[in-house]
Amino acid sequence: MSEWDSIGVARFPAASDEYAAYVPRIAKALFENRSVSDISAMLVGIETESMGLTGNPERAMRAAESLLKARRPLR
Repeated sequence: MSEWDSIGVARFPAASDEYAAYVPRIAKALFENRSVSDISAMLVGIETESMGLTGNPERAMRAAESLLKARRPLR
């Protein structure tokens, strides 16, 4: 939520699970070694298709890069 808070709820503790439904899909992409571009596109797709937002490719790219960096120590 600190990097990909598409609807701006990170400051509300009650909304800590707001994006939980997307975690399995994103985790699967990470474990499949999908590229930063693929993960970024997935995040933008979630923003536009699932959330009905305009989408923010720059924010999605930053989040995808952070996710991939976090994944590396798990390997």
